[in-house]
Amino acid sequence: MTDFLTPILRLLLSVLLGGIIGFERAERGREAGLRTHIMVCLGACLVMLISEYIVVSLGMNTDVTRLGAQVISGIGFLGVGCIITGGDKIKGLTTAAGLWVTACIGLAAGIGYYIIATATTIIMILVMLLITPLSKRILASKSKVTLLITVVSPEVFENMALLLEDKIVKISSVEKSPNGNICFSVTLNSMNQKETTALLCRIGTFDGVIEIMDKNL
Repeated sequence: MTDFLTPILRLLLSVLLGGIIGFERAERGREAGLRTHIMVCLGACLVMLISEYIVVSLGMNTDVTRLGAQVISGIGFLGVGCIITGGDKIKGLTTAAGLWVTACIGLAAGIGYYIIATATTIIMILVMLLITPLSKRILASKSKVTLLITVVSPEVFENMALLLEDKIVKISSVEKSPNGNICFSVTLNSMNQKETTALLCRIGTFDGVIEIMDKNL
């Protein structure tokens, strides 16, 4: 009975650790939730237990990490099923990466690396809980603004381009109207609110500017 107690404890630990990660994913409504992460972690743990059993109990001369390596490469097929593409957006990358790490945690638990398996689970949960709001806050402070500017002549447009050349901007969609006015788009990238406001004020006071419109509105 004692011989089976340690493997069973390892399996239960893998269920617990995989469940913790899966619960966080399920709370966010992700493709792979509680049961998927538990099964991935449990299966990886079982693979390592089998590898250890083959070497220790059966006395076969083989690499104990061989089966575990197959889990690392094979989990990619499951992760691909979580990735959804639509237009220019890709969703599910974090869930796919999470499944891969969950499998690694299961392998660690299966080989008896309890502390590292638990520590990795805690770190992973902290990353998923804390990094998302932090990254959103950083991206919000450096927003992307697209302006539609109309000026009276090509000469004014050239002067405006010289003004903007030292800024983090992209000029596109340059068109000339029948009355000679030049209309073009300006995209301001990676600028905080203060920098954007200062640049807009500078453009607004530029001689020859007829209209400035925010295309995001």
